Amino acid sequence: MPRSKSKPTREQKLAHLDAALDRVKSFRTAIDAGAHVGNWSLVMAGRFDRLIAFEPYEPNQQKWEQLL
Repeated sequence: MPRSKSKPTREQKLAHLDAALDRVKSFRTAIDAGAHVGNWSLVMAGRFDRLIAFEPYEPNQQKWEQLL
């Protein structure tokens, strides 16, 4: 029986984002396609001049709007 893979924690996901952002050379515009509930959008909004975020799933859109 295969071992179940545990989901990464919010902190682990944000650490992954920080590692990716270390490689960014221009902080003019970020695009968050599939923004889910906005955790990464919130971080990127503080680092980029402009953020374009899109979440097609309406329940997540509502949570995203509440977070921001």
